[in-house]
Amino acid sequence: MRACCSVGFAASSVALVFAMTAATDLHADEASSVAQRCIYVDRLDRTRVVDERSILFFMRDHSVLQNVLPKACVGLRKSDPIAYDVVNNKLCANELVRQLVGAGVYSRGAVCPLGMFVPIGPDEVDRLLPTREKRRDQPSGTPTIESKPVP
Repeated sequence: MRACCSVGFAASSVALVFAMTAATDLHADEASSVAQRCIYVDRLDRTRVVDERSILFFMRDHSVLQNVLPKACVGLRKSDPIAYDVVNNKLCANELVRQLVGAGVYSRGAVCPLGMFVPIGPDEVDRLLPTREKRRDQPSGTPTIESKPVP
């Protein structure tokens, strides 16, 4: 009787492990489209301020994460670089970014907390950035295609 129950228990355990593995694989696929609390800064290529509420984080793997700030960061402009402190190679939600203001020698401007990092696609990047900035943000090696009217 005990052998019967052990076999049933073992079969249940195998089924449970299989179900957990399948769920983990599904979770890994979904992970690329869900908000992240933190990013590793060694994977960060550059940032671009969109407006007082949004900053784009361009990653080295060519993915783009949008960070919508919990509240408007008054004074933050598209042309402003930002600075942030890094702990354990991570930048996380609720940590502060600082606007850098000035030419040559920067002074600190507005200080604002970050929100969650949300992956966005190329269409959304195109919508958020002006044409001139889009060209600058193309990965190196990507040819720029220009069209001219035919006479």
